[in-house]
Amino acid sequence: MLRIDEKFSAKAFEELGLDSDGARQLANSLKQEIEEELHSVIESAVIEMIGQLNEIGHHLQSYQGSGPTVLAYRDCSKGDCEHGCKLRVAVDFFVSTGYAHLIFPD
Repeated sequence: MLRIDEKFSAKAFEELGLDSDGARQLANSLKQEIEEELHSVIESAVIEMIGQLNEIGHHLQSYQGSGPTVLAYRDCSKGDCEHGCKLRVAVDFFVSTGYAHLIFPD
């Protein structure tokens, strides 16, 4: 569950100041919260799709490319992903946050 509360309010950012280290740290914390929430939502959908693909003959397994913003699966039916695989399915997403350090388009 997303833990966005008053900690990330407009007032909290304003109190830290425009383009300040504190605002950057708070924006980074917000980024992490969003990444964690998106990961769980996206992961559920991807796992369901991977299950469907495996039901129709693939042997997709999670592999070490997975992380907070990456969900990666490979068909390593011979158990050797290091030396190639058949099908690869990966979902990568990117979250960007900032507070007023991007005010100017330059």
